[in-house]
Amino acid sequence: MNAAIPNSAFPNGIVAPFWEDLKPVSGAVLRYKTFGSAPNRYLVVEWNGAAVYLDFDHPVTFQAILYEGTNDIKFQYLTMVHNQYGDGSSASVGIEDDKGRIGLGYSYNGPSIRDGHAVYFLYPR
Repeated sequence: MNAAIPNSAFPNGIVAPFWEDLKPVSGAVLRYKTFGSAPNRYLVVEWNGAAVYLDFDHPVTFQAILYEGTNDIKFQYLTMVHNQYGDGSSASVGIEDDKGRIGLGYSYNGPSIRDGHAVYFLYPR
């Protein structure tokens, strides 16, 4: 079950671009790759063609990008809205520390995501 972020209940220390019940389906891919060179690398984690529970016919594709050096985080959404739950109406989006005390919740069970949308978390400088 997804929850509002931050939340001291398990799990903690999370990066949640789309905390929803995703199901593996044929053709779906979860992949990651690091780009750049130290100290300015960035890690891209991509969910490509993932099925959201109860709507397996309309897969979603999105990414989380973590930036070394700045500690910024970006979520990018490519194809979401054709899935009845892809707009985030039953998902949590946000980031949280390892204790669940400090976090930034972008949305919780609210239709806040659309195709081509991005959310950028700027680390305090």
